[in-house]
Order: sequence, then structure tokens, then C-alpha cells
Amino acid sequence: MKPVKEDLRVKKTKKLLCSTVLKLMQKKSLDEISVTDICEQAMVHRTTFYTHYEDKYHLLLCAFDDIKNEIFHPIVKNADKKEPKELFMQIAEFTLHFIDENREAVIRTLKHNHSETIISVLKRTTEENLEFVINHIKDKIHINTSVPMLTTFLAGGFVRLVLWWMENPKYTKQDLLDFASNILNLVCLNKQ
Repeated sequence: MKPVKEDLRVKKTKKLLCSTVLKLMQKKSLDEISVTDICEQAMVHRTTFYTHYEDKYHLLLCAFDDIKNEIFHPIVKNADKKEPKELFMQIAEFTLHFIDENREAVIRTLKHNHSETIISVLKRTTEENLEFVINHIKDKIHINTSVPMLTTFLAGGFVRLVLWWMENPKYTKQDLLDFASNILNLVCLNKQ
């Protein structure tokens, strides 16, 4: 059976709700934003909201998934043709480029939402991406530890490094990429 394609109106509504919550988070914390605020700003009925999302936290996860897919889709579709370190570095580069291009919005969002909830969501999203990539290329690399342990370590470090970078703009994107490259050389990406 073929998967059911989502109606274009539903896609547009979901995209609108996701972008609305991200815009509102640039002005105040997610805890201060109600579902009513989101619906009024997006001009979407609450019933429609709850048709697609359990709550505002579920909406935020979906918004992050959309961003993740925008960043990672071009990388993952050609993952088989890349060496592991090249793949990880491309993910880091695309992520840092996205953050750098949207720096002001990211800073405003973090300023109002610098909570462990948001950091946990970012970390979990990063872990999922890393785990997907590692499982996709595990036949090309030798890992001396468990994949969940490795992804937790790398994701936690990367998220905290990016948050630090937002507060220390004197460091360039290339500085972070060089650092990430050195860490990957130390941690795990040895060929078999």
C-alpha cells in the first residue's frame, strides 16, 4: 500500500504554524506563548492546531524537524558516496551555515528561550541525526563504543559549542569547523 500523500492545504497550515511558533519565540519564551497566541498569529483555528499537534511542544519538535530536513536532506541523499569524516563535516558545515545565516533570529530565540527544554530538544534532534548517519555508514567506520553513547557525547558537545559560539562572535564558523574536525579525528572516525 502506498503512503497517503498529505494534502497541500495541510502542508501549508503545518508550515505556517511551525514558522509562527519560531517567530513568536524570538519575542518571548515558549512557556509564555499559548496555543491561542500561535493560532491567532497564524490565523488558524485551535481545532485545526489540535488536529495536527498535541501541544506547543509537539509543534516545536515538528518545527525543528522541518529545519533539520532542510539542512540534512541534501547531505543524506548522497551519504553513500562520502567518507565518514567528510559526511560529518558537511553536516557541521551546513548546520553552522544555517545558524550563521539566521544568527539574529537564533540569538533572539535563545535569549528568550535559554531553557533546558529548548537545549534538550536541540540535543535530541542532533543525536537523532548523528545516529542516523552513523547507522548509515557503520560499515565504513570502526567504533569502539556504543552508538547511543557516541551520539550523546557528540551532540551534547556540538550543541553547547554552538550556544557558546552565539555568545562569542569573535570566533568564525571556520574556527568551529576546524575544532570539530580535530575532535572527530580524536573520537571515532577511524577507517576499518
